[in-house]
Amino acid sequence: MTTRRDPLQSWSAFLRFGLVGGLCFGVGMLGVWLLTERLGWHYLVSTVLAMLGANVLGWLLNRSWTYELRRRRTLAEFLRYAGVNLLAAGVSLALLALLVSAAGLHYLLACALVALTMAVLNFQLHGRWSLKAGPDDAGD
Repeated sequence: MTTRRDPLQSWSAFLRFGLVGGLCFGVGMLGVWLLTERLGWHYLVSTVLAMLGANVLGWLLNRSWTYELRRRRTLAEFLRYAGVNLLAAGVSLALLALLVSAAGLHYLLACALVALTMAVLNFQLHGRWSLKAGPDDAGD
């Protein structure tokens, strides 16, 4: 009988999470830039819309590659994932507004700093709650 390694204890899972996060960050930053610079939207509106698209991509990649879940996707799982991301988005937007408005940082630099700050927290929350491996995911 083989036991499944806890992905939260695995450096390779954290590296995969980082790669997925990096890809989603890149997609999100491109979205923020396009919506803000090319369409003239406010940077906070652009950030919300870019986060939405990047988070759907992140859910699909994290569940299948980072945490290696084999079970069928469910609405409840997606809603937990979205809930963690909504909480993280609220914290991120507050930090972003603070860094841009109060500290005077450029919005793209502020986005990068906030994303790096939130990475470890998001890995833990998704691994321990929103995408927690269940009995159908055992076995390697």
